[in-house]
Amino acid sequence: MRVLFTCVGAYGHFHPLVPLAQALADAGHEVAFATNQAFGVRVQHAGFEAIPAGVNEDVALAEFNKRFPERADAEGEAQGGGRFVRMFTDIITPAMLIDLAAICRSRKPDLLIHEEGEYAGPIAATLSEIPYVNHGWGSPLRLPGPRVQALAPLWRR
Repeated sequence: MRVLFTCVGAYGHFHPLVPLAQALADAGHEVAFATNQAFGVRVQHAGFEAIPAGVNEDVALAEFNKRFPERADAEGEAQGGGRFVRMFTDIITPAMLIDLAAICRSRKPDLLIHEEGEYAGPIAATLSEIPYVNHGWGSPLRLPGPRVQALAPLWRR
């Protein structure tokens, strides 16, 4: 089975996936990770194939600061509707979706596993009719309201 993991390029998003990825690889499955190019080096050091997808952290942060220069209020952040959520929903996800859609079409994985902070995977998998699984790890971005509203335009498109 070909399994594609998708994750935001950060240690806290990647490391919770490693035990499952290793178990799948040990069982003989083909395992690869789609993540930003800069983080791909860390994925390779862990022994997995890295497929570049999305934007590197510095590019995402520069775009984020350009598009959302205002300071978020503490209440908005606490409820999941502040600037931090926008980084994932408005900057990282659309960029990741472009690459993941192409990767899913070309590589045709049998299963896509995304970590709960990576939102483009389910959309790309749905477009390619690939089953997907959300690997949860207790993200502070779990609050559904603002996140779902922010991602709705991508799902509609």
